[in-house]
Amino acid sequence: MEIILSKKMGFCFGVKKSVQLAKDALNTRKNNLYMLGSIINNPQII
Repeated sequence: MEIILSKKMGFCFGVKKSVQLAKDALNTRKNNLYMLGSIINNPQII
């Protein structure tokens, strides 16, 4: 079986933005940060 990988791989814009927002919130808050649900809607990635 041959597996061909795409030349363009990575997360979509929405995932990149969500992860960046979470990182920014962690860096600017002094308390804990909580999420309701997962940040990525793909169980294979989580």
